Amino acid sequence: MTQEINIIPYIQRAQDARGTAVVIDTYRGSSLINALFGLGAQEIHPIWHVDEAREIKQSLMRQHNNVLLIGEMDGITPKDFDFGNGLDALVTNPNNASRINGAQIVYVSTNAVKGILEASRSKANEILVGSPLNRGALLHYLADKKEVTLLPVGERDCGEQRYAEEDMLYANYVKDILEGKKPNYEEVRCAILRGKSAQLATQYDAEFDRDYCLNIDFYDTLPALRDGKLINIRNGNKNGKR
Repeated sequence: MTQEINIIPYIQRAQDARGTAVVIDTYRGSSLINALFGLGAQEIHPIWHVDEAREIKQSLMRQHNNVLLIGEMDGITPKDFDFGNGLDALVTNPNNASRINGAQIVYVSTNAVKGILEASRSKANEILVGSPLNRGALLHYLADKKEVTLLPVGERDCGEQRYAEEDMLYANYVKDILEGKKPNYEEVRCAILRGKSAQLATQYDAEFDRDYCLNIDFYDTLPALRDGKLINIRNGNKNGKR
């Protein structure tokens, strides 16, 4: 089967997506989303505005016992959020990880959520969330899709190159595999680690998240947007950790 595979960088162009759209925000949005489902989250509600997210949490708490507010805006975690956007605090702390299991998650982020919401306004048939962590599940699902749009949505605020190189590198890696090529992931990983985002991770003591986000096939998860919320459609698998 001949596939049409396109890469569209920048959040503002996510509305141009067609076919099956895949939002990629490696550091850290799409990686955190996969980790949350890997830890057993029930549903994730992507919300752009912090105040709206607080209202959604209060509304969900009328129907669910376990509702968590997670994320950041412009790199800052609001004081009343249960967790920030970092993976370290969740995946290395058993008590924190246990709180995710079965939870309704209200999630705010600067790039990933905006990319998801912008893509939801496109003519795409469906919207998925991809990262190295769920590489195998994503590639398996995309293998028979006629049209795929990869959306590397991470952005920086400095220099002419506004897109985050790690997202573009990973999008090209996925595209190459779907086209029957055999790219070397270790080469991609090393290129990402040489990039600006990886340097900033070191500067801000986020080396754990930097390295964790680049693990491949760590979760058997496939987040998909359905009726405004993300669910894990990978074989109905609740806990996706391999």
